[in-house]
Amino acid sequence: MKLRVFGRALYTSGDGKFQLRSAAWAALGHTIGFKWRSSVITIRTLANDSFELSTGEGIYKTGKDIKKGITGWNLFKDESLFINSAYYNDENLSSTLKNIIILRDDVSKKEAGDLKYFISSRLFDGPKD
Repeated sequence: MKLRVFGRALYTSGDGKFQLRSAAWAALGHTIGFKWRSSVITIRTLANDSFELSTGEGIYKTGKDIKKGITGWNLFKDESLFINSAYYNDENLSSTLKNIIILRDDVSKKEAGDLKYFISSRLFDGPKD
C-alpha cells in the first residue's frame, strides 16, 4: 500500500486503485457553503459533470468532467458570467475557493468513484506574515 497526496487530501493505493482516506463529504446532490462578508457562497454538485456556484449577486453554472479532482476556483474561473462579477477579482474569495476541492474516490486508470467535497487545511492556516 502506498500513500499519495492531492491538494492535501490523503489517498492510499493498491491493486491499481486510489482510495481517499482524508475526511470528505459526498458531493453529488449536496451543497457546501460558507459566509462571505454579507453573502452566503455555495457550491452545489447537480450531476457528475454539472456544478453551480451561488453568490449574493448571481448563480454561475459549469459543466466539467472531473477525472481526479479540481478546486472550486478552477471549476468556475473560466465562466464568463462569473468573470464579469464583482466576486471574480476578490483575492480572498479566490483563495478560499482554491481550498475547496471536489475529488473522486476510488480512482483507477479505468474507473472513477464518487465525487467528494474536501476542505484543505490551508483554509484554516490563517493570514501569512
